[in-house]
Amino acid sequence: MVVQELQPELSTATTPSEQIQLLRIARNRIIPGKRKAWEVIVKNQLLPAYRKAGYSSFIVRRVRFGAPDGKPGA
Repeated sequence: MVVQELQPELSTATTPSEQIQLLRIARNRIIPGKRKAWEVIVKNQLLPAYRKAGYSSFIVRRVRFGAPDGKPGA
């Protein structure tokens, strides 16, 4: 079992009004101690790029329990 926590400050609001036509899932393993730098990149580069491209949903979650190595997300 994996328990994940939504990171709303790194995500866009979602509305399930439309049927999903394409779903892209990416898994990022962040080097310990680099999470804050990664969050800045998401906020300042990735999120604006996805909005500009017209994507309606961008969701970031953090693993809190059940990570493959048995440790919570960094």
